[in-house]
Amino acid sequence: DPAAAMSVTCSLMPIAEMTLQTDIAMTALLRCALSGNAASALVLAQILGFTDLGHDFGTELAASWYRFGLRHSANPRKLAEVGTILFTAFCERERDRGGA
Repeated sequence: DPAAAMSVTCSLMPIAEMTLQTDIAMTALLRCALSGNAASALVLAQILGFTDLGHDFGTELAASWYRFGLRHSANPRKLAEVGTILFTAFCERERDRGGA
C-alpha cells in the first residue's frame, strides 16, 4: 500500500540513524516506487535528499529516484514543479553544510 508506506516512512523523519524500523519502512517505500508508484518515488527522493546517509551520494540518489518517479508519473508537469521545490531545498541544505 503506497499511502501506508509513505505515511510510515514520513513519520520517522528526521531520520537520525538507520534502525530496523527505518529499514523496514524504507524497504516498503522502495517496493512501491519500484512498482511504478510515482508518489512513492518522490517521497523516497525527498527522504534520501534530507537524510545523512554517511556518504556524499545522497543528493545523487535522490535525483535518481526523482527522475524515476517522473518517468512513471501520470502528471509529469506537476511532479516537475514539486521536484523544483525539492531540489532547491537540497541545494540550500548542501550550501548550509558547506558542500557544493
